[in-house]
Amino acid sequence: MSSPIDVEWEEATRRFGLAEELHASHLGGAVRVWEGDVTLDTLDLDDGNVVVAGNLTLREDLRSGDESGFLLVTGSLDVRNVLSGGGQIVVRGNVHARHAVHTDYNHGSMWVRGDLAAKVIAAEHLLRVDGALTGITIDFGGFRIAGAFTPEISRQRAVYEAKLTFVPGVYDEQGGVSGVALRARLRDALPILLDGRA
Repeated sequence: MSSPIDVEWEEATRRFGLAEELHASHLGGAVRVWEGDVTLDTLDLDDGNVVVAGNLTLREDLRSGDESGFLLVTGSLDVRNVLSGGGQIVVRGNVHARHAVHTDYNHGSMWVRGDLAAKVIAAEHLLRVDGALTGITIDFGGFRIAGAFTPEISRQRAVYEAKLTFVPGVYDEQGGVSGVALRARLRDALPILLDGRA
């Protein structure tokens, strides 16, 4: 596996067309570039902007906090969990999450230009999928899916009927679902649904 190189925003934009797929708030700064397929233990976008010019395999999790960099993968992504806060994630190929995808926080986004498969897919912030979607889908208001789509757990059930849907460990002080608590339970593969499916 090759070592990454750091390039300036202008060079990364010219080479990878970043401005076409990212929001303006993430434009600029240094970009760490991996050429070819990469396998890592984890990737935390709090550490900055990343481009993988190939496929990315993560043995564990892809994480982003409230104020994170972006990730562009020109190939496909294989990961245990995607636990995304305020970062932007663009995968031009497919995403296979061995457990969960959780997009939580209002200014983050994830765009999968191919197919997305996971056991659990919970979307609060923008989750756009251009291909097929496979898994238990929980809609907190973030799904943008090409074609007809009906989430398995609707926004009504996820937001307004949460106590009929989720285990007690996911609630905040107001009785709604806490994104932080939900993310922690998904990260640890703990149950989140009262019906026991996930």
